[in-house]
Amino acid sequence: MEEKVVKRIKLENGLELKICDESRKIIGDRCLVKCAALIDIPTGCIPKDQPETGDIHALLGDSVRFELRRERNFISEEEKEEVFAALCDFFLDTSLSYLSHPEFAEKYVWKKYREAVKNRR
Repeated sequence: MEEKVVKRIKLENGLELKICDESRKIIGDRCLVKCAALIDIPTGCIPKDQPETGDIHALLGDSVRFELRRERNFISEEEKEEVFAALCDFFLDTSLSYLSHPEFAEKYVWKKYREAVKNRR
């Protein structure tokens, strides 16, 4: 699916948060309203002195993607923009400080690495 980016936010930790509208019409005048928050995190954020650094890059590639989606179903087209704005505002109000934390990127890459190692077994 093509990303319809409606907002880009530069976070204090240097990452970029993209807010995307993934809403779609489902039937008649009803919509699935979906707000997606996406951050591409370079795997190079892991310090080079870590023994797993080569494994991380080999297993995950150059970056990993943080994705979080919030949605509401069966919303009228008239209410779509208002509901989308409310979903985005709630997400930003509750998550922006977490995503902006200086250690967020490194901890998230480690999490994805552990998941990949577990899934590889």
